[in-house]
Amino acid sequence: MPNTTKYTDTPALYGQACNCRRGQERDNCPACEGTGKRINFAAIRARAAHSMTCAPNCDGSGPHVAGDVRKLPTGGSSNAILCRKCYDREIAYRRDRNQDLDPASAFLLPSWEGLAIYNA
Repeated sequence: MPNTTKYTDTPALYGQACNCRRGQERDNCPACEGTGKRINFAAIRARAAHSMTCAPNCDGSGPHVAGDVRKLPTGGSSNAILCRKCYDREIAYRRDRNQDLDPASAFLLPSWEGLAIYNA
């Protein structure tokens, strides 16, 4: 099995057959968790660790980038806490939606630099 302890795009589920037998042994197998196929838990932990170290407070769906997370107003007193990459995706979405919306109900497009840093 290749070394996947660092973050890569290698799938977490390899699909290799597990050595456990069907039935109760498979149901309690720590290597496959009952799927019959070996699961690469190291890759799963590495992905989770990478996501948490890059932007631990980001509300976006990722992939995240290291650096500040900032508060993007979403209406009323609500904010989305986003890393730079998730902010760029959100602004692209808002820009696209603004083409279809009435100007009175269009999304605001604040600059990254103008947003307050979260927990600063």
